[in-house]
Amino acid sequence: MDAVNQDWLAPFVAFLVATIGWISREIWLRRKAKRQAAHDAGKILSDKRKLLEDMISKTDDASFKKTLTTQLDEVNAALLGLHGKTLRHSLKEAGYPPTELLVAEGLRQLQPNLKVAHYDSQEPLLLEETHQLQPKKVKELKEAMAKAEALPITDLDRDFLMLLAFAYHSLQQYEDAKCKYNRVLQLNPDDHVALANRGVINIILGEYEDALADYNRALELEPNNPDILRNRGQLYLNVGRYTEALADYDHSLQIKPDNAKTFNDRGATYHTLEETEKALADYNRALELSPDEATVLSNRGTLYLDRLGDYDNALTDLNQSLKLRPDLVTALRNRGTLYKHLGRYDEAISDYKHALEIKPDDPTTLYNLARFFSIQGKTSDALDFLRRVIDKDNRYPEVIKKTKRYYEVLTADKDFDNIRDDPRFKKLIELE
Repeated sequence: MDAVNQDWLAPFVAFLVATIGWISREIWLRRKAKRQAAHDAGKILSDKRKLLEDMISKTDDASFKKTLTTQLDEVNAALLGLHGKTLRHSLKEAGYPPTELLVAEGLRQLQPNLKVAHYDSQEPLLLEETHQLQPKKVKELKEAMAKAEALPITDLDRDFLMLLAFAYHSLQQYEDAKCKYNRVLQLNPDDHVALANRGVINIILGEYEDALADYNRALELEPNNPDILRNRGQLYLNVGRYTEALADYDHSLQIKPDNAKTFNDRGATYHTLEETEKALADYNRALELSPDEATVLSNRGTLYLDRLGDYDNALTDLNQSLKLRPDLVTALRNRGTLYKHLGRYDEAISDYKHALEIKPDDPTTLYNLARFFSIQGKTSDALDFLRRVIDKDNRYPEVIKKTKRYYEVLTADKDFDNIRDDPRFKKLIELE
């Protein structure tokens, strides 16, 4: 009886498989047709543009030249729209945005399983940890950029200039991104979004005074913008102006009280000031609002590690952070430090090396490795990594950067006691 009742199952499965295959093929064919149509449209417009440019160059009739120029402007506008759409698609296909990327209100913070990007040129970017592009998509994005840049973009194309700036930012071509924002601001010096976004670029370039000027002007224009307030707070934190940082975070949270990232940033400020209870409260609140924020988990794990000595909770938070973001450098290097404290040296080295694979010149990871090898008595290795910190990157680890005199920090760091009497170490820190 059961066999009779199941006679329908095999044909049904076959029908279902065939239907799914047909639907998949139809979707693929439609996408192929759309790509081909866009390509054909672009070729037709490009050919027409060349023809019009040729005709304009050869005619002496002012009236006819004006008519041709109007037509050329229309063709360029059509190409601009076509390549703008292609550029947005390339950004989307490149995997934007991962959860810790530069994001804006318009570039919504998405769930980890989504990969749809939307950039809104009317909203300011936020300053987050930069996430690398998917390598296989870099070429496509660069090709889209090249086509877009080949067009005669006018100052009236403000949104397109903003899109180009974001694309350059995505490719970590920060000077090019800044040039686009400069061009927007030449047109309208009071464009608060361009000011705020250029402030982000200036921070990345280490041009803190220029960044502060941009944020201050943007906030004169939009005094209650919580995102710009938060960005300026991060700048103040970077340069050690903690009271001002806290004031901006407090103001931002008054306007946008459910922003997990701002709680995280304020927590980081309290963390730096060694106000442990306040830092922990802010990290906890951030995770109540957004439980899967890898950066917050990493920060709270670090607080458990270096302020509370709670290694169990530290390891739990750092493991969870890396489960969500396996490429989060701060979590890797902090877990490496935790493993060092636990005597799990092989795992510590593994985490540090993984962090350097992702960010080869990260000064804090290099510094931590120098300390680690010093503890193990591996003097040459320790000095090699220390030289990389000093010679290859003048943005020293946070503890060094704050003093501006790295040799004082190295002199006081007990992790270097094993190699302190080595002449090479003394020379390196300018004691001789």
